[in-house]
Amino acid sequence: MEGSEQEMLSAPLIEEVTLGNGAIITRGRNDDDDSSSGFYEDAVWFGCGMGSSICYIATLSSLVYFMMTYGPDSFVYLNLAVYLPSVPISLAQAKYDHEFDREFVSYRTYFFRGVVGFAFSILGTCIILHSKSQALVILAAIMQGLGGSVLLGILNQMASFVSSSGRSKAAVSTGVQASALVVLAVSLITGFGSSDDDSMLGTFFSIIIYLECFFLGVFALLMMSTRSVYASMIRRDINSSSSRISLLVDNDNENDDENENDPTSRQLSDNEQYYEIFERTKYCCIILVITLVPSFLVGSWFTIIETDWMRLPQILFYTRIGADLCGRIATIARPPASVKALGMLAGLRLIPVAFFFRNAMHINATLPIHDVLSIILVAIIAFLSGYLVTGCFQLAPALLGSDAQDDSKLSRQASLLNVAFSFAALGGLLSSFALVAAGF
Repeated sequence: MEGSEQEMLSAPLIEEVTLGNGAIITRGRNDDDDSSSGFYEDAVWFGCGMGSSICYIATLSSLVYFMMTYGPDSFVYLNLAVYLPSVPISLAQAKYDHEFDREFVSYRTYFFRGVVGFAFSILGTCIILHSKSQALVILAAIMQGLGGSVLLGILNQMASFVSSSGRSKAAVSTGVQASALVVLAVSLITGFGSSDDDSMLGTFFSIIIYLECFFLGVFALLMMSTRSVYASMIRRDINSSSSRISLLVDNDNENDDENENDPTSRQLSDNEQYYEIFERTKYCCIILVITLVPSFLVGSWFTIIETDWMRLPQILFYTRIGADLCGRIATIARPPASVKALGMLAGLRLIPVAFFFRNAMHINATLPIHDVLSIILVAIIAFLSGYLVTGCFQLAPALLGSDAQDDSKLSRQASLLNVAFSFAALGGLLSSFALVAAGF
């Protein structure tokens, strides 16, 4: 480890930058264009993204097995169990992460939170191996959701201040969805998940546990062997310490008439900073809500669609994941032009959502043509969802203007977007739960 640290420190890691308000902060040397390390770092970010989701996706992808074992409504409960923890986790990360980082040093806190996230994901998957009731499966899904929420939160935060190009965000976002392809491969190899046969349940989830342990190792590589992460952690702590010292100086001079008359001389509180960031980012948050509420509502409806094709729910699940992944990749090939363009696209996307439910509730919904139409509509909805969500995370930093170089505000903005994502997901799932309870 000493050799790697010496190599990292052999060249300048930080430089001073003057913001629009005259404040001086430090930032790491921009390595985004370093092709020798770019592919390696992108691959590591991608692997961490896969590790954040592979456990709960393995559970959700087994929807046919759980549907036949516990009933068609079980998929709605599993979705709620997986995504419900994201709300308190995202709120806690937004409120407390910065304080803990200042107190215990960013590198240690991010490493610790990452290990905790992987531990919850692995423990939840282990519980499924020995579950004999729906209650235990739901408990396991809650733990997987906790782990996934912690990991996605810290990865989005880190990606926001580690790389200014957006490549890290795209790699994480793509990895989160691409883990479904690995789960599909494991399902095809073991033959588990497409029926109520549980003979290969242990093998299937054991392989998922081994894979999650591998991705834990990938996360350790991200933290221990990537120069950009190491530099960003140093930079973040220096800026945090500078802000704290400035705040103490301002408090010591609070009776100074000159400072009282100068609004730029006062440091903003955390709540004031979040409000300021929200004012600049609110349209991205609104787009996330408009996009994700229908998306999760559609996704939780797969086992409720009237059909004679037993494997349709699983096909719809992987269609959704694959199309969403393609949408995220599309943001690299054709980046979104503006937040306004994303808003218009989010509004138009409600049209196929309405057609999906109209088709799913059709009086002759069991006819093959309706199954095909469901697959096509899910593909369109999911592709646009992936493009819109990733586009929001990519365009959001530019909305901060001159503060886009401020690591603290970038990570706060990422936390705010995570909160919007979590509430939107919960809103969609609760809407689905309400419709099921009402007998639709």
